[in-house]
Amino acid sequence: MRLRLTTAALACAAASALGADIVWLNISNYPGDLTATADAWSAIRGETPDQSYRIAADDFTLDAATRITAITFYGCEVGQPEILGGDWYIFTGPDEGPPQALLAYGAGVPLARVDSGLVNGTFGTVWANTMEPEGLVLPAGRYFLAFRTLQTVDLNGPKNNNAAFTTRTALGSSRAWWNFDVLGDGTVNGPWVEMEQFNLVRDQEWSFQIEGVPSCRADFNGDGVVDSRDVIAFLNAWVADEGSADWNGDGVIDTRDFIGFLNDWVAGC
Repeated sequence: MRLRLTTAALACAAASALGADIVWLNISNYPGDLTATADAWSAIRGETPDQSYRIAADDFTLDAATRITAITFYGCEVGQPEILGGDWYIFTGPDEGPPQALLAYGAGVPLARVDSGLVNGTFGTVWANTMEPEGLVLPAGRYFLAFRTLQTVDLNGPKNNNAAFTTRTALGSSRAWWNFDVLGDGTVNGPWVEMEQFNLVRDQEWSFQIEGVPSCRADFNGDGVVDSRDVIAFLNAWVADEGSADWNGDGVIDTRDFIGFLNDWVAGC
């Protein structure tokens, strides 16, 4: 199955985002960086017939609490990959990286691939790859986004990748990272490596953008309403010891997080 969407389909997707704005553009010179870059990398997960757990990561900052409606990364098609979906992950991490604690993720979610209308001098068509997270609300702060394509992989056959672009520019406080061993559930089994080790370029970034709408932390399930469903969603995350339940950000999930959430929930938005 290879996914293709028309311009009309893209317009429908944009309309469904309810007027979402681009809250982070990880491309210094748009669209020039996308048409000029000569760097395309295999950020892919393929568990059959061979295994690949390669993933891209880079930092971003939110100035206010935001409900994330879309994550788009740009890249090219190498060969004819069979694309099954996409993965996104949100990690914490220090200013210069690498990513650390996993906060939220979506694995094997629908991935809409759209011809951006741009043409790269080396790779041809520039593809926009978009995933729409459900219920992803983040407070103001700094995070790491990791992403990749879920596709079939045959390490012994011809190269078929939905590759992701890096650009030779600097944004944020961290440069681009890569990892060869992050499982579908976000478990990190290998070290994060700076992309500089592969192409000897220090100032480079992964090409992505994040769209969202204003929100508040008490809207835990991201549906735009603060009600009892948010309490239930938070309790489920708290019992499961998920990173999103670390409400006070002290690295420990305990009763103080539960009390902190309830205080914000009572205050509303």
